[in-house]
Amino acid sequence: TSENAHPIRIDPLPGEGRDPFLMTHNGTLKAPLLSSLREDLRERGRSEASADNDTVVLAAWLAGQVDPEARGESLAEALRELIARGADDPLESYTGINLLIGLAGSFYALRWFSKAPDYYTLWRRPLEEGGWLVASERTDDSPDWEALTPGRLYTLTGDEETYDLVRNK
Repeated sequence: TSENAHPIRIDPLPGEGRDPFLMTHNGTLKAPLLSSLREDLRERGRSEASADNDTVVLAAWLAGQVDPEARGESLAEALRELIARGADDPLESYTGINLLIGLAGSFYALRWFSKAPDYYTLWRRPLEEGGWLVASERTDDSPDWEALTPGRLYTLTGDEETYDLVRNK
């Protein structure tokens, strides 16, 4: 349906002071992780809590976590929380959380999975005119393709900052 077509767009509620949030997702969120995100959305009065698509639920939850003044760091912190919520049993929480996120002139990419690392790939290569091409598999013979490191949130605009989501123990 149109509501489930990627990218998913989440608009802020009136008075929230947030930017629209765009996201694509490859993977599946499972209960109880998905249920906990739905509960958070219900508490915030978001209609996406009842969506039948895990990507809509995830996008709405993430959109509500982003601080407009600290987009990258707050997005990274929300993703750390998401990963931590599923850390006790990742195979029962999600298959993959590969994301592309557009937010107020910034573009982010994440590769994360609980299984099938050869399936949940995400690659990038620089474009001659600036910016990045991001895809789930290499789309040409360029030697510049780089596999995204699992658990690292990449900022693909501006200063190209990265955030490590999984802290070493």
